[in-house]
Amino acid sequence: AGTIVLCLGPVDHPGLEMRRGTIMCTNPGADVTLGVNFSRDRVLELSSMTFGLVMVRRLRDLCVLGSDKPNAYDRVRIWTGDRCELNKGEVWQWVC
Repeated sequence: AGTIVLCLGPVDHPGLEMRRGTIMCTNPGADVTLGVNFSRDRVLELSSMTFGLVMVRRLRDLCVLGSDKPNAYDRVRIWTGDRCELNKGEVWQWVC
């Protein structure tokens, strides 16, 4: 629980056997191919009050990992899944 994986390039079937956790793809141009266990939920604005509280925590985690959020991006595409297991996994990708 609480695992964060940071991806900078193309990602092929991330989280295939993941039970919980978050995968963050910081490259908005990367092709993210997900299996049937994930579904695209939504694109969220970083300025959203509810989402902003979640992002404060995630951005702090990214800084600890040595990565900064690109300033030009203000939205995140989110897929939820690991539907074959606990349905608590997430894949996030910065979008322009």
